[in-house]
Amino acid sequence: MHIEMAVWRKLHCVILVLKIVINTVISKNIRCDERVSYPCVS
Repeated sequence: MHIEMAVWRKLHCVILVLKIVINTVISKNIRCDERVSYPCVS
């Protein structure tokens, strides 16, 4: 159980990092426009 919990925690951290990276890449690719519902991240 302890080993599985450690693996799940590592996977959770990796997924969070991947989400941040993907979000930054997408935000950089999208042109900043007033019509965009969410603010552009520089």
